[in-house]
Amino acid sequence: YDELNASVQENISGIRVVKAFVREEHENISATRNIILNLGLIITHIVILQIIMRGALTTLLIII
Repeated sequence: YDELNASVQENISGIRVVKAFVREEHENISATRNIILNLGLIITHIVILQIIMRGALTTLLIII
């Protein structure tokens, strides 16, 4: 049984390695997509902050 268990364990380990290798490209694509989405959100926040700051500056100049 020890030899059979060792053989089965080796096969299972090999399958895990192959599956991880196959998923690597998918994970890279997914990570790249998330980075692009996050950059889009950052740019949107910067634009919104610029609009808010312009409004605050205009309000301040009107008050003065």
